[in-house]
Amino acid sequence: MAAQPGSTPPTAWLEVSVTVNGEMAEAVAEALGRIAHQGVALENEGPPADPDFPPAEPLSSDARIRVRAFLPVDSDLDEKRTLVERALWPLQMIARNSGLAVPAAVFTQVAAADWEQQWRAHYKPMRIGRRILVAPPWETLQLASDAVVVRIDPGQAFGTGTHPTTQLCLAALEDALQPGQRVLDLGCGSGILAIAALLLDAAHATALDIDPAAVAATIENAAANGVADRLLALRGSLAEAHAHAPYPLVLANLLSRIIIEMLQQGLANTLAPGGTLILSGILQEQCADVTAAVELAGLVVKAVPQSGEWVAIVAQHPPATV
Repeated sequence: MAAQPGSTPPTAWLEVSVTVNGEMAEAVAEALGRIAHQGVALENEGPPADPDFPPAEPLSSDARIRVRAFLPVDSDLDEKRTLVERALWPLQMIARNSGLAVPAAVFTQVAAADWEQQWRAHYKPMRIGRRILVAPPWETLQLASDAVVVRIDPGQAFGTGTHPTTQLCLAALEDALQPGQRVLDLGCGSGILAIAALLLDAAHATALDIDPAAVAATIENAAANGVADRLLALRGSLAEAHAHAPYPLVLANLLSRIIIEMLQQGLANTLAPGGTLILSGILQEQCADVTAAVELAGLVVKAVPQSGEWVAIVAQHPPATV
């Protein structure tokens, strides 16, 4: 948030605001985050929530979310505005082809004295599942005794809990996890799933991602949540997962195509006998193909929770025979 050493703090900021549905929110946040390095905030545009008890239902793919970012008003401002419009254009085309909408950005100038307060004010906690709350580091909450609060910095657009695929995975994780288990988070992004597992009393989590920036964000977020001593975050993918296998619980919130490829390459072998695999990032129309790959890998599908047009698949490795 602070200005770089030796630089002159801007006298004003330009707020960039785009309102989209839950399905597009993280894609827009990632696009804006590459340009507005001061951070990205996501605000639910639904009815005002009780600040001490956020909504019980997770955001659906139809929820309206305002994505906000801030640009310093300086000599580079015009160039950055152009970059914002260019970054949003391919998302607008993709969304239009899918029957969705990504409107043009709205630009509003904000005084330097007010920008950080405004940025923080628009990122609110989200309740997911029965006990999980995803909240920014600065938010003060009055909580039920069994609440599990996952603190994620919204300035890191690697997975802040707004997308239905993340929410499906978190809710399934809450149902499947047994205290004391070891957990693998494959394609960890911000580390939100691994961190939630540890806060739900997993003994240890291994978090893997091919993006070194995601690994760094996971380590930082784990420290902010007080679970860094039980988390191993590494750059890698399936090969590295096998090196630390087997696991009683494996999480993979990825693209359907990548999930199918990994199942063909031995993803099921990362599971301990009787272990659970939670797969997300799957469109409803892709569910049959992923389910077939799951079953071909020798796993048994136990549940297929759904949010809008997205589904997750909860599968189990058959127990060992005596």
